[in-house]
Amino acid sequence: MDERTLNSELEAGNFNLPLKPLHREAMLDLVLAWGTLDGVLGMLLQSS
Repeated sequence: MDERTLNSELEAGNFNLPLKPLHREAMLDLVLAWGTLDGVLGMLLQSS
């Protein structure tokens, strides 16, 4: 699906997310964990 088609589907409201709520929650947990690790690593490197 190209960008133009995706934008038109989103604007029309015809686009269904392929993710189930469980998958969405798992992805959010992964992103938050990655952000935490990134922040901790940044703090460690800053103090060195």
